[in-house]
Amino acid sequence: MFIVLALAAGTAWGCGSGEQDAPPAAFELQEVASTMLPDSFEVKGAALSRDGRVVVWSGNQQHLLVDGGSGVSVFPAGIPLSPLAVGFAASDSLLEVVDAERRSLLVLSWAGKVVAEHALDLPWRVESATRTESGWFLGGRDTAGDFTIVRWSPDGGRISPVSRIHPHGRDRRTAVLLTAAGPDVTASEIGAPHRGRLISAGQSGPDGDAQFAAPAFPKARGRDGAFWISLPIFSIDSGYVRSFSDLRSDNRLIALYDRRGRLTRVTQVAVPMAVVAANPESRVLLFARRTDRIELVRYTWRWVGPNTASDL
Repeated sequence: MFIVLALAAGTAWGCGSGEQDAPPAAFELQEVASTMLPDSFEVKGAALSRDGRVVVWSGNQQHLLVDGGSGVSVFPAGIPLSPLAVGFAASDSLLEVVDAERRSLLVLSWAGKVVAEHALDLPWRVESATRTESGWFLGGRDTAGDFTIVRWSPDGGRISPVSRIHPHGRDRRTAVLLTAAGPDVTASEIGAPHRGRLISAGQSGPDGDAQFAAPAFPKARGRDGAFWISLPIFSIDSGYVRSFSDLRSDNRLIALYDRRGRLTRVTQVAVPMAVVAANPESRVLLFARRTDRIELVRYTWRWVGPNTASDL
């Protein structure tokens, strides 16, 4: 499958100084590999290691799946998990798993042994987590209903406040998803108005460095209409990518943003698929795609046109 993201309609180019930037390069996605998952495995998240291994976790299974290129295997054997997020440590030689039931962070070797376990002593339940270059970011609802984000360091379990998000309408059911963006983190609300933001690692204020607005959603046909949700924001080499799903059809949107959070490209696909992980170094996007079964699909990306990625 081959996907091209076109320039979003009505996109204005320029930096506010009256000078217009050159038109951006085209962004192309090329499918390179796919792996089928077991029927009962519902993908909740995934992580890509530097050497190309894929770790996938589910909301309905007490184990991980690892794809090292020669097939999918269950990991770890004999250790029941409630994985909320997975990250890599020690040059990818160890796995770190945020376990929702244990309220702890497990450190596992690739042999499936528990190397360490760290209690996550927080006054609220962790709802979303992501591993960045600067440590773990953990988020959850406080007693006021705000989504509080802290940075947790495995070295001594030090906790540093980072940011607080006031969900739209203070609706406790509005999930906020955290994903790594180098040393920083992106946060996205899955429901309307689908707000997203970049939060710097050293920032303690309510706003991020970039804001990500949702694209215009296509009008749905039929009486029931569409029901759109947004998925996590992932960092790529020159900006960010985010996918949106209509839960009442197979329609999906893939949106591209520049480093400032401006929407630059969007394309619609009539295939139930969504970005679940990204590796900017190798220019790989990992999608979960549903046909008769769930499969993990690797896409490589490239920029085509007069500008290179560094121009955007």
